[in-house]
Amino acid sequence: MVVCGWKPGRTVPAESWYERCRLGFERAGAAEHDWSLGNWPGKMLVLEEQATPTAPSVPQPVVQVDVGQNGVAGPGLPGWVGQAPLWRSRPPVAEGPLARPLAPSRPDDTMLGPLPPARSPLDVAAVTPAKAREAAFRKGNLVHSLLQFLPDHPVVDQERLAQSWLARPASGLSAREAAHLAAQIVAVLRMPDLVDLFAPNARAEQRLAGVAGGQVIVGQVDRMCVMPDRVVVCDYKSGRHAPNKVEQTPVLYLRQMAAYRALLQGLWPGKAVTCVLVWTEVPRADLLPDALLDHHAPQPSGGLAS
Repeated sequence: MVVCGWKPGRTVPAESWYERCRLGFERAGAAEHDWSLGNWPGKMLVLEEQATPTAPSVPQPVVQVDVGQNGVAGPGLPGWVGQAPLWRSRPPVAEGPLARPLAPSRPDDTMLGPLPPARSPLDVAAVTPAKAREAAFRKGNLVHSLLQFLPDHPVVDQERLAQSWLARPASGLSAREAAHLAAQIVAVLRMPDLVDLFAPNARAEQRLAGVAGGQVIVGQVDRMCVMPDRVVVCDYKSGRHAPNKVEQTPVLYLRQMAAYRALLQGLWPGKAVTCVLVWTEVPRADLLPDALLDHHAPQPSGGLAS
């Protein structure tokens, strides 16, 4: 090892790497010898490794240009350098396997399961005209948009703003349909368990990333609110059949929300995490029970509970 320094004056700064290396090798008992590299003379400090049953003693030269003496004590050497008199470095602590990536927000992720059945245009067309089929998809998009933007406005104005926005010709709704849908959306916003989720201080389109159960979880939730005693996350589902009962929620969505819950529990271990699914075409909000999500939580082995 060659350590090369420079002197801005008559002495070498005590905090320089050069001086610390020189003091360290001197304290370790290194012997000083003359040394030169072409026209560059200097001093060589040599540490001889003591013989061991498994390896002969081999001189370990340490080349260093001597530019001065300094009596300032340097800091101790780190553990990976080794300890006198053998100076054998310790191997680093073995690292575990890399966490497996998991993206719960991607509906085509095979790790989470097959994509739940959507409202098939062929199935709908068999019993309804084309305009009704288009209206079903449009309604889901309208609900999604209002649930995203209405919480930013005062509570007293939300239903009026929803009716006004839905009454636009582009919505394709009659005045009666717009009023009815606005009332349904406001009812979701007023659900006691979701009031905090749709409060002004809640976060919309919140990205999440971290490690839970040995998996790297990266995703995004539609709404999230962090409170003193709990965290509430919500994801909107558009263009999907809403189950008759919460227990019939597609496995893909249960695994998705269970992954988010595991990640948030690691971030806020002292807080309860509530997960909600909002079916925009109904519209309806389902609170997912902890007992149901427990069966689909990420496992330390890197897999899923079910």
